[in-house]
Amino acid sequence: MSCKRNAILANKISYVPLDEQAEEITLAVTKELEDCVLINTKNYIAFDGTTVPPVYSRFGVPDDMLQCLPSNCRNTGTLTVIGGVGSEVGVTFRERFDASEYVVGVVAVYFTFPAAGTYTVGIQVADITQDVNLSFVNFDEFTKQITVDSAKTIPITFRLEDPTNVEGTGWDETTGGINLRVFNTPTEATNIGRLDISSISLLTSIEALELEDVIVVGCVEDNTGDVTFDITDSSCFGARYDSSTLTIERTFTGGKVTGNYHKSNPLENEGHLETAPRMENRKLTVKPTTVDGIEFGFVQVPDINLNECSFVFVQLADNCNVVDSILDRNRNPQATAIEENKFIVLDPQMSGVTEIGKIIVNENLVGQELIVRFPREVKARHYVANLSAMHERHVTLTYEKQLATPDGKGTGIFEIFVFRNVFVTSFPQTITGEGKTFPFTVRIERDENGNFYDRFVTQ
Repeated sequence: MSCKRNAILANKISYVPLDEQAEEITLAVTKELEDCVLINTKNYIAFDGTTVPPVYSRFGVPDDMLQCLPSNCRNTGTLTVIGGVGSEVGVTFRERFDASEYVVGVVAVYFTFPAAGTYTVGIQVADITQDVNLSFVNFDEFTKQITVDSAKTIPITFRLEDPTNVEGTGWDETTGGINLRVFNTPTEATNIGRLDISSISLLTSIEALELEDVIVVGCVEDNTGDVTFDITDSSCFGARYDSSTLTIERTFTGGKVTGNYHKSNPLENEGHLETAPRMENRKLTVKPTTVDGIEFGFVQVPDINLNECSFVFVQLADNCNVVDSILDRNRNPQATAIEENKFIVLDPQMSGVTEIGKIIVNENLVGQELIVRFPREVKARHYVANLSAMHERHVTLTYEKQLATPDGKGTGIFEIFVFRNVFVTSFPQTITGEGKTFPFTVRIERDENGNFYDRFVTQ
């Protein structure tokens, strides 16, 4: 009997090729809550509804429910005020800041409810300079009725632009600050009044609570990357892995992406401008005008964005000498006599004209056509690229791959990868006419539990 090599092969698995499955990559981008004013409830200045002093517990820190960050220590301890039977309980804080910026702002307060039931909670806001004695004569009041099915702590928000009640002349927003009273009223006359509050945040607008963006990359053609280590050689312990050199990077090449993809760029942050300069070309005929007693020709582009006026370009339309047809800009803000190859953009803030976008030229050009390229003012959302929030952005990434049978067919079994601490190290901004795809690279680091990623196998 001859010994022949065993030709039986074990069944093996592979992955379904990317071009045969609609693979998508999902990124959840989370930013930190930007509360300009955070009140620690231990810093109260007055209380009412009881003669027993409030008790502050620095260990009673509620979980952060306003944002989904893996590690955050922004919340503070809990202040407890106990009142009489059926009595309203309140506590007052004084905060100095520019309150005029919070006309459409939001106040968020963590309330702790000791048992199931219905509670009436609220805040009163008065101007710090007009309410020196904490009399709360002129104030805005905001109330909500909250029903809970068990003891729990929840953040409750109050929009400052929509008061439930206005007392006296109401809250006058000034640059001095506010007096803020937080209260809880028992709905049942037999209940004991009690107030448990923590971590009061003041936000400039409701948009400040827009903390998450989900970005989907589709038509993924490549999903590459390896886990790499270096090896150390120690005379005492022998060769072993050097965990400090562990690197996990993945590069994805996609063909389509959701419109909010820029949110994964660690440089970009929300700006404050509401308009943008969109370049536009117009052919206009020069008309006569008189400014400050001087005869000129003029054309007008009333929708110009004067904040970007450096981009104004003027050229004679009917001139075969392309170089000589270009008019040079004279930066004089007022009307002054100019040569035929010059133009002036009049700014209403610095000249005697009231028309926006009036461009004056030499009077000899009246009747001729000009090509004007200028920044047209359009409505837009504004973003700026800087380092201010680079470390406040958290990215979680997930994708899945389908396992294949030995003959390459899909098994219906999927591997799901979740990377909970991702840094986007290469952001796609290259546009090509051929590939129609874009790559971006991410670096995987440990999450709060020390894990680099989770891998699930499901069917």
